[in-house]
Amino acid sequence: MLISSSNIPQADSLEDVLAVAIAVHRGARSFQEIAAAIHKVERQGRYYRKSAELIGLITNDNNQSQLTDLGLRIATARSTNKRELALNAVLGLELIRRVVFFLDLHPDGVSRIALEDFIGSVTQHVGPSMIPRRVSTVISWLTTLNLLERMPDESLRLVAQTDLRPKQVEVKDIIEPLIPRQHPLADYATVEQRVTTARPAISVLLNDVARERANKAHRQLVNLVATRLRGSGAIPRSNPLIDLSAQVEDVPLIFEMKSTTQVNAHNQVRRAISQLYEYRYLQNLPDARLVIVIELPLHNSVAWMKRYLEEDRQISLIWNGKNELHADRATRDALPYLGLGA
Repeated sequence: MLISSSNIPQADSLEDVLAVAIAVHRGARSFQEIAAAIHKVERQGRYYRKSAELIGLITNDNNQSQLTDLGLRIATARSTNKRELALNAVLGLELIRRVVFFLDLHPDGVSRIALEDFIGSVTQHVGPSMIPRRVSTVISWLTTLNLLERMPDESLRLVAQTDLRPKQVEVKDIIEPLIPRQHPLADYATVEQRVTTARPAISVLLNDVARERANKAHRQLVNLVATRLRGSGAIPRSNPLIDLSAQVEDVPLIFEMKSTTQVNAHNQVRRAISQLYEYRYLQNLPDARLVIVIELPLHNSVAWMKRYLEEDRQISLIWNGKNELHADRATRDALPYLGLGA
């Protein structure tokens, strides 16, 4: 629950962390060789090597570093592609991801003191001088990625420019809240407890979800909705269970995508309903709006389900039509930022 100090980078310059991948690509193996290649003293060579490990650029065994596939891509990437690769790598780090989610909850910005308090509350307890150093590293990394901006009053916030925001944040561990709502540790403890209790059932569901996501139509639905969410300024998130989640205008959203035909639409929608209720409970988001997105409009024989979903279950229904998203009036009014057609 508390992030271990061993999983927190101690390297202020993200550019030099990325340079570790280049150094290893050019033959550096030991931390001493890496330090020399990136113009650091040997002690810093250890820290920068460890930070490169933490974001998945290299592996290290007995002071012998090797590039990962991601590290090779970053070491050989053109500058136009490197930023997105680096952003995705950095967001794989739990501390950075938690900070981004925290900032996303405060679009008007937070003070440095508030950020120090937050990081102190979610990381392993250390001496008072260490938290400001951790905050400086986080600020430096996010600023380098053009994801953080400093306001005239010195508060910090995520950049408003939507094309600089992450396309989608993939959270690998299902015990991590996608949209923390209360005190961070309380949220993490609640989600962890609920997921752990439901683990046997979740194991079966994970296999079903993986098969569903292998479907081309399913991936297309996820991409369509994620693009609209990004356009609204939201950060789309997902985990091995939940196709998409986001927060827009202080309202948490959970989406379930289903590939459908005229024959299986009824069963697919019913499955989506049960999944969404479970996800809302597991993520401890009782006020989340639930949304089902299907591949095709409902056939006349099951068209009654639109009213059932929206009036009885308070679940919004969206369907695809030639790469455009459509919905009835109630859903269009509730989710205007998705640009839904009639």
